[in-house]
Amino acid sequence: MIKQNFKGAFQAQLQEIRHMSTAEIGEILAKCEMEPKLHLVRDVVRVVANTGILNSELASLRMSDVDITGGWMAIKGRKVPFTRKVPLRPKTIAAIVSLHSRNPESPFVLGEFPTLRMRIVIASLRLVWPRHSHGRFLLLSVRMSFTYRLMHAGISSGVVRYCAGHQDSSWFASKMPLTPEDWLYILRQTRELFPEEL
Repeated sequence: MIKQNFKGAFQAQLQEIRHMSTAEIGEILAKCEMEPKLHLVRDVVRVVANTGILNSELASLRMSDVDITGGWMAIKGRKVPFTRKVPLRPKTIAAIVSLHSRNPESPFVLGEFPTLRMRIVIASLRLVWPRHSHGRFLLLSVRMSFTYRLMHAGISSGVVRYCAGHQDSSWFASKMPLTPEDWLYILRQTRELFPEEL
């Protein structure tokens, strides 16, 4: 009974979450820029806002999954059974390099103990942005803004679902005989439509 009530309350909270506006994300980034000890938060927010990566996916992201020269990142899905490629732009690449530079001997972008680092980022983000009513879902709101910005730029819903790794994108991909190379071709064609990075 308690478990069902908790699940219901959790689902109700998720329903209330809205995407964070570009201006709000810009405020967070500017606030973090001024405070050197918040640069970890700045870099994580920038990567999430510009790639739509999940917290768990970012925690497990390795530098070998990032093609800095080609400007692509391969995200191994946690919720979907395929690896998706997302284009990277200069600010996002710089954020990834900055994240890895804190612990360059680690194969993970976030360094050793990446899950712990994500918890630190989330806790710090709540302090930086206390006016958000659902503090535990701040990064989800940032991630949702990526999807919103892609749709607002006129990118097709199939490409948006693929890039964001939405749950139904595995169904979508299974109904269309597209190989990873096909997806890469589609993304290369739509890359110019992607909104300016934050």
